[in-house]
Amino acid sequence: MRSWNPESFQGEFEEIPDITGGGLLRTRIHEDSRGSFKKIVSIRTGFQVEFGEIFWSVSHPGVLRGMHTGIAGYQGNKLVTVQSGEILDALVDLRPGSELGSTFSVYLGQDSPSLFIPAGVAHGFQVVGDSDATVLYATSNLHVPEFDGGVNPLSCGIHWPLTPSSVSERDLGLPDLFQVVAEGGWPLNNFNRPNSNC
Repeated sequence: MRSWNPESFQGEFEEIPDITGGGLLRTRIHEDSRGSFKKIVSIRTGFQVEFGEIFWSVSHPGVLRGMHTGIAGYQGNKLVTVQSGEILDALVDLRPGSELGSTFSVYLGQDSPSLFIPAGVAHGFQVVGDSDATVLYATSNLHVPEFDGGVNPLSCGIHWPLTPSSVSERDLGLPDLFQVVAEGGWPLNNFNRPNSNC
């Protein structure tokens, strides 16, 4: 499978601080008397993207999910789009190097850009507001449950806006961020790295 090449978004891609390769993908929302229509990603000349899997989740207000990625060799790029509701989306870099342990967060709703998350960066979110949030994930890799990984979402120094109404036991059982940082992060499989040959 090929990975996304952020450079190919031709001005629609806005890099985010502290997470190299991550960014917001801005696309237009068309509205008329029937409702609205949103193009999540545009395939342009010389740019191909292949999705390994596409998921969506529906989460109740206050729910906290994360921080998820695969362990070494089982990471993939991810494109996250909020279809309804509002979330605080958060990232933590688990890749070896100077940005290891860096975090980023942004509020996203149905009118927001999509968030591109490079392989090796853990992702999570909390639902804010009074309604459920529906979140769409397109991933470049296939999900292999026995190679799931990530870090405990309460260990990352991220300021979650609400006291979580629910966090899974699985997520709370993930290692604390300081443990992953102390071990030097998780090496990436070159197969999943974004590159200019997409």
